[in-house]
Amino acid sequence: MLGFERPIALGARADVWVLVPGLGTLMAAESDAPEIVSVVFNVYPIELRAESEGETTLRVTASNGSDSLPLTVRQPDGARVWVLSTPPLFDKPDGFYGQGYALRPGASLRVAAEPLAGTTPLLGFDLFDWSMAPELLAHEADAQVVNTRRVEALGKSGIAHITTQLGGDLEIATLSAEDTPTLKLYSFASDLDNPVEVTALVPGDLGGFALVGNDAAGRYVQPSTQDDLTFAAAITSGSVVLIEAERSGRFVSLRACAGVGTLQISYLGAELSVPIEVTPDVADESCP
Repeated sequence: MLGFERPIALGARADVWVLVPGLGTLMAAESDAPEIVSVVFNVYPIELRAESEGETTLRVTASNGSDSLPLTVRQPDGARVWVLSTPPLFDKPDGFYGQGYALRPGASLRVAAEPLAGTTPLLGFDLFDWSMAPELLAHEADAQVVNTRRVEALGKSGIAHITTQLGGDLEIATLSAEDTPTLKLYSFASDLDNPVEVTALVPGDLGGFALVGNDAAGRYVQPSTQDDLTFAAAITSGSVVLIEAERSGRFVSLRACAGVGTLQISYLGAELSVPIEVTPDVADESCP
C-alpha cells in the first residue's frame, strides 16, 4: 500500500490505492478501530472516513498476501488557501509579474485549500465549505483536483476574500470592463532566465517578449478567454513594416522588416506604445 505521510483530518475522506503483485486479487480491507477510521470496500480505491481522533491500522488481504498501514486522525484547526497554478516551463511564475491577482471580467483561477492542525498539513477531502463574495465571483467544484474550486470573475470591481469554515484567507481583486490595467513589457534578450521590464523593443526581442497587465495596486491581471481574442499590434509611425504579431499566453513574437518606429499594442482594454528597432539580421526572411 502507498503510505500516508500525514495524518487524516477529522471528518475527511481519504482514498487508499493498493498495489497487488502479479495476478493477485484484493480480497478484503478493514480497520482495527472503525470508530476512528471507517472503511468502504465495495469500490476501488478503498475509501476511508476519519470518524474520530486517534490512531489505528488499516489491514488489507489479497489472494497472494497481506499488508497493513498505520493511520492517524487529527482535529483540524485551520486551513491554507492559495491559487493553484501550473509552473511555467520557460517563464517566471505569475507572482514575478505582480503581487496577487486581479481578474478581468470572465477570467478564472483554480484555488485550493488544505486542512491544518497547527502548522501540520493534513490529508483528506470532502471536507471544506467554501465562502467567497457571490457578487464578485462565481465558483464551482474542480473535478480535476480534490479540495479545489474554479472561480470566475463576474465583471464587478471589488476585493473578494476566499475562505473556508476552517479558516484560511485568499484575497482576489476583481475588475470591471471599465478598469484599465497598465501594460508592461518584459525582455528575455539579455538573460532567458531573468526577464527585465523594458520601455522599448530591441532586435533581440522579436523572437519573444512577455506582455502583462497590472492593476493600480500592482497585482497581476489574469485575462479571460475573451481578452485573448482582442490582442492587436500595429506600427503607428516609422519605417518598420510589421508582418505578423503572434501572442501565446504571455509571450508575443513579431515578424517584421528592418527599420525603426513605434509599435502600438492593444490588450486587456488598454493601449501601449513603445519604440521598436528591427535590424536586417533579425528581419523576416520574406522582407526585400
